Amino acid sequence: MRLWAPAKVTLALDVCPRTDAGSPWHPVDLVLLRIGLGDRLEIRDGVVPAGPRVAVSGQGLSHDTLATHALSLVEERLGRSLAVHVAITKHVPAGAGLGGGSADAAAVLRWAADRWPALAPLVPAMAAAIGADVAFLAGPAARCRATGRGDQLEPLPDAPRLWLAVAHPGFALRTADVYQAFDRVGTAAPAAAPTVVDAFRRGMVPSLVGNQLEDAAMAVSPVVADFRAWLERNAPRDRLTMTGSGSAFVAVADDEREAAGIGRAWQATGVPFVWWGEAAPGIGSHRAGGPA
Repeated sequence: MRLWAPAKVTLALDVCPRTDAGSPWHPVDLVLLRIGLGDRLEIRDGVVPAGPRVAVSGQGLSHDTLATHALSLVEERLGRSLAVHVAITKHVPAGAGLGGGSADAAAVLRWAADRWPALAPLVPAMAAAIGADVAFLAGPAARCRATGRGDQLEPLPDAPRLWLAVAHPGFALRTADVYQAFDRVGTAAPAAAPTVVDAFRRGMVPSLVGNQLEDAAMAVSPVVADFRAWLERNAPRDRLTMTGSGSAFVAVADDEREAAGIGRAWQATGVPFVWWGEAAPGIGSHRAGGPA
């Protein structure tokens, strides 16, 4: 079976105060969107591979722990080992805040639910056990508000159509490092999630996006600040934000032409990885994005 594993972006990421002083986790308020950039998976059932059961190619990667974790959870629920080989062709940069590994794990869970329908009700719990992004990407919604640890999902309207451009600087950031830096430096950015959620509920393209982890990411790697300034030359500042814990950025465009213009301008200035296209409408169908 061949599967598409769409990545995600965060148009808003607000870090909320801890309600439990002893917890290592910050509650968050996120707006998550599937996008038309994703990995490709080929899953062969009844095959005993000579090497790793999960093989990865593309984007300089040779392994994928989250998809392997998903496969192990499926086996636990079934109570038996599986003769399965998963081949992942990566198109989503790793460590970019685009949820590439989470998307692959979510695709494995969706495959398992189709293959063994009795597993379908267990998918949300399995997804949450792997990671918050997996919970979103394993579900049917195209857009969600995510609160708590990012696992409390509220679907948002699919309208309006949304065109995006994504840029990756060619290096990864570790989520743990960025959150640790946040505890040191905090943020000067206002909350963005309520504004973005309100725009979607009113059927409008958000005029403001934001990520309260940007200052922390810049503290981890000052190059992030330089990269944002570089991108701002060709994208509206208020509609440009880091996605997730970085290091990629996403710009919201008014239409397809503007998204392509931003993407091509970034390519022309030498940005290492660029994608542009329409936000994906949800699992089951998608519209193709622009070239990488």
